[in-house]
Amino acid sequence: MQLKVLIIEDEPPIATMLRYNIEHDGHETTTVIGVPPGIGITDDGYLQAFDDSGPVTIDLREYAVAFVDGRLGSDSLPGWKIAPHLEKAGVVCVGMSASDNAQFVGTSFVCQDKTRVVSFIREHLDDAYQLGCARALERSQTVAA
Repeated sequence: MQLKVLIIEDEPPIATMLRYNIEHDGHETTTVIGVPPGIGITDDGYLQAFDDSGPVTIDLREYAVAFVDGRLGSDSLPGWKIAPHLEKAGVVCVGMSASDNAQFVGTSFVCQDKTRVVSFIREHLDDAYQLGCARALERSQTVAA
């Protein structure tokens, strides 16, 4: 199974740009626009989120990398609070924020400006993806043991 890339971004033009560039690099994507406060990630590795059509449940075992916006809409947790939970679940996070980049503590990668994300995708997505796949392999071996 090929692992996917999760995009957590509430601005449609930016989400579209991310999706286009990541899919152009050969990866399947899923886009959500936020994570409700108080729900977040369950102990069994699911992310309770929402997209344009409403609530969705994301099985984090299907993802290697997540691009996470630092500031999401007012009905969502900020991305810098979501990223550590994704990292704990084994998903490599790329924090994206011009103003909140220092808040992304414990995040694998941080793009300090969204205009640099396309360069990151071209130069580092394969490395981030391979790290995420290695984490997924570790998770599966831990579960099997």
